[in-house]
Amino acid sequence: LNYRLCPDVGIQEIVYDVAAASGWLIQHATRLDLDGSQMAILGHSAGAHLAAMLACQCANQEATPRFPIRYLGLVSGVYDLNPLIATRINDKLGLTEDEARMLSPAHLTPPSGLLVDTWVGEHETAGFFDQHRLLRLRWGHSVELSDTVIEATDHLSIWDQLTVPDSRLATRTVANLNQVFGRLEKQ
Repeated sequence: LNYRLCPDVGIQEIVYDVAAASGWLIQHATRLDLDGSQMAILGHSAGAHLAAMLACQCANQEATPRFPIRYLGLVSGVYDLNPLIATRINDKLGLTEDEARMLSPAHLTPPSGLLVDTWVGEHETAGFFDQHRLLRLRWGHSVELSDTVIEATDHLSIWDQLTVPDSRLATRTVANLNQVFGRLEKQ
């Protein structure tokens, strides 16, 4: 999915964009020859944050539409926005403490029954390892969650592992998609 970017809009609007696009897919699933009753979401970096936020919206009984997410693949994500407030990046994000907490999946409730893979590259900064561990700590008791470090990768090269059929990231992702949705073709 694509979405608007900061500083033109705030993170709340970006979260809305992803939810609206996902809702559109659910509403048009039959026309697109998709099964709208189940979703798998994979995201990298900001995309991992947005995927986790979408799952948390699914857990909110009042969210409309309800997103039937069964699997999350979260690669090098940011799950707690609070550390960003004290950085120069917040000049573009414009986050307050209240907004950061409200928009941080690590501080929200994921839906039960969710299968989650989290990945971080061996050569990423300490901040990404902190985010990775925090999500495990906060979500590990309510979802089936695996957390894996991918050797010899950094923040940019880790995503490329999905294109390598025998990589740990691709193999585990396909195995979990098969577990959740049934047999998939290995490409």
